[in-house]
Amino acid sequence: MVFAAQLVHNTGCLVDPSEDRTSYRLIEVTLRKPMGLVLAEAKDRKAVVVEEIVKGGNAEQSGQVSVGDVVSKCSATVLKAGKGGEYEKEGYGQRPYDNWEKVMFDCDGEDFDTVMAAIGSNTERWGIFSVSLVLKRYISSDTPA
Repeated sequence: MVFAAQLVHNTGCLVDPSEDRTSYRLIEVTLRKPMGLVLAEAKDRKAVVVEEIVKGGNAEQSGQVSVGDVVSKCSATVLKAGKGGEYEKEGYGQRPYDNWEKVMFDCDGEDFDTVMAAIGSNTERWGIFSVSLVLKRYISSDTPA
């Protein structure tokens, strides 16, 4: 499938190494899928950052996501064994459709593939049509809080 979109921003995800990373603000946002943003691995540290925002996409429409934001947490769907392990001996096809739960996955220090797998676990197959994110926006001394 080919996807073409006009982009609002493109920074290449380079972060100034002299930037103070101790001051930040957390932004919580829930975006309907497709989210309308491009995520990338930070070049200077183990983190996943917003690289691009798609013009007219859900991220831009929310008004809460900025290029350079770091994904701190994301919603993820995990399968559970059932109460008291009642389903763990049965095959995959025998598991009930409600044998999953949504959790907030801590993305800090995780590699790109792990974070993308967590985001991808929010699947329409289980009736999940949005992804919740906690974004870390670093505040520089010349940026108003």
